[in-house]
Amino acid sequence: MSAIFKSVPSEASVAAGAAGAVLPATGARGSHPDLAPHDLGQVAALELRGVCKSHGSGVTRSMVLQDLNLSVARGEFVAIVGFSGSGKTTLVSLLAGLIRPDGGEVLKDGRPVVGPGTDRGIVFQSY
Repeated sequence: MSAIFKSVPSEASVAAGAAGAVLPATGARGSHPDLAPHDLGQVAALELRGVCKSHGSGVTRSMVLQDLNLSVARGEFVAIVGFSGSGKTTLVSLLAGLIRPDGGEVLKDGRPVVGPGTDRGIVFQSY
């Protein structure tokens, strides 16, 4: 089981009616539509739409992320927490543009993420 923790910016908090939220997810799936930036008339800073990613092929294929939807507003703080193998590194690698999804879209400011960019950074835990 994984969870995505989101802290909503103050102006969004008033519109969403919450100061923050704990968003439970099964595996690395999950989204909370009540806090989505598009509901506030904004383009999401980062957005995942129906993202799927698997590793391996044939009988060894393992679905890591399936139908993942997530919107992150500019200034919003997000923490991804989960057990080993739940898809955290895969998710961050998708957002960084290091890997491509098997299905769905990864967007930065409304534009598709097609590779690494200077507008995003990642520090691995074994730096």
